[in-house]
Amino acid sequence: MVAKTTTKGTSSIVTVDALQKETITEVACKFWAPFSKTHAAYSAPLVDTIYQHEMIATHFNPRKIIIQYLECYLWPNYTEEASTAHVMSIIIMLNEKFRERIDAWQCFVKKPEHFSSFTYRVLKLSLDETSRSNAEQCAIITFLVNSFNSVKLRKYWANLSQKLAAQDAEDSEESRRAQFERNYLWNLIARFKRTLDRVDDESKGFLGFPFNSSAFQSLITQFSNLEVDLEDIRYCERFIELLIDLEALLPTRFG
Repeated sequence: MVAKTTTKGTSSIVTVDALQKETITEVACKFWAPFSKTHAAYSAPLVDTIYQHEMIATHFNPRKIIIQYLECYLWPNYTEEASTAHVMSIIIMLNEKFRERIDAWQCFVKKPEHFSSFTYRVLKLSLDETSRSNAEQCAIITFLVNSFNSVKLRKYWANLSQKLAAQDAEDSEESRRAQFERNYLWNLIARFKRTLDRVDDESKGFLGFPFNSSAFQSLITQFSNLEVDLEDIRYCERFIELLIDLEALLPTRFG
């Protein structure tokens, strides 16, 4: 799946053709597998290529989620300048760990210094409507749901809250929860409303009728014939789940 391994001082050349010629296991052996004695140098293009052709192209198929990719490659090489594909790859890997009920946060505990930066990038991506698909936005919202429900991460979320607070000095006396709602959550709600509008446009004409059994059956039939983007629906479902979880959080989670 990947072009040649590199010697010290050279960079990896990663192409789609090369990616297709090797299995992901072979790529892992070359670049990050803990059982390999030597590894090729870190390659940012490799991360982007794997994200496009092993994650997005397979609709985030769990069978394509690579073992030890997060712990041995993505997180150790994460920096504030990491590509969006790098950030999204971490999100996808973490979501899969949550799905399998595996400890998702261990790599952050071992190397916590970039956690606030990473989470801030995630929050910014969740508001991005220009280049992220709804499938990717669903993954981001799922990550946020998992994160807000993780008591282990309380101190890291506190660090993030302080970073958000630093953006607006005149509001320094507000609670961290109020800062979070002002700086981020309302923007996310606005994005949700725009997505909901797309889902709702085709159905608005079917509402407002007098209720009886025949009208109800007619409504069901008409709704069943609607063509809507399933990813829009999934995004709205995940967003509502996030709001419910945020509402249910103990106030102490936000300080």
